[in-house]
Amino acid sequence: MRHSVEMTLARLAFRQLTSSRRSLWALALAAIPVLLALVTRAQDLTPETATGNWIIQWQTLTVIVLLPIVALVVGTGIFGAEVEDGTLTYVLGKPVARWRMVVTRIVVAGLATAAVLVPATLISGLVALEGRGPEGLVPALAAAVAVGGFVYCALFV
Repeated sequence: MRHSVEMTLARLAFRQLTSSRRSLWALALAAIPVLLALVTRAQDLTPETATGNWIIQWQTLTVIVLLPIVALVVGTGIFGAEVEDGTLTYVLGKPVARWRMVVTRIVVAGLATAAVLVPATLISGLVALEGRGPEGLVPALAAAVAVGGFVYCALFV
């Protein structure tokens, strides 16, 4: 019962994120590493070269480009519906501490960012490396993307 306010706010924020075009843009951006992994796989590289190429692709494309962009799109849109409708003052005027509202929105934005980019990282790693990469590399990098998504969303919310 104590966390019912946070659950209600989280459901509302999640519904707002999934009903906008922003989520479609985030999904389209997440498809880019998977497409590049398919191109990498078609090149018939040695396992060491494929691993090195995929790590460079992951660092440059996913971490430096896609992670901040997707977190920016999701993080700025988390309060978007209230700002557009003019109901932000009503939401913030409720007898709930503002920090609870903001932390709930940050968690939802971080989960949404992770839900978009972690599967893209896992799929692109499995496709590009064909299961021949070092043990635990792909899940570790996917976890790093999830943590980075939460950090970026905390900045952008």
